[in-house]
Amino acid sequence: MTAELERITAIGGPDRARIFVPLADGTDHLIIDTARLPSNKEHVALQFRPGTAKLFDPDEALRPFGLTPAERDVAAFLLEGATAREIASARRSAPDTVRAQVKSIYAKLGIGSRTELLRRLIPYFC
Repeated sequence: MTAELERITAIGGPDRARIFVPLADGTDHLIIDTARLPSNKEHVALQFRPGTAKLFDPDEALRPFGLTPAERDVAAFLLEGATAREIASARRSAPDTVRAQVKSIYAKLGIGSRTELLRRLIPYFC
């Protein structure tokens, strides 16, 4: 964590960042939000706050987009990096069914890739 914090707070580091630090007992996290001060880019404000072990619920985050329960399930697998074949195997469905669901997910969210899916859901993290 020290190296990551040093990278973020170094001159020329990102304007904003978030670090998740697991607590020793493994039940929760400490969340450190950093923001470079607009008046002096050499200074960084740090905000420390408690987090929870479950930082992100894809089902809850995807609900407002009008996805079906099956599409929300497929999207959660996509966020974990699973392929269509892996998703189909886990869900006991055909890969073509999963591909159709992925196409529907992308259309409903107005996106075209997994990267865009992640970007769309970033505000729902923590």
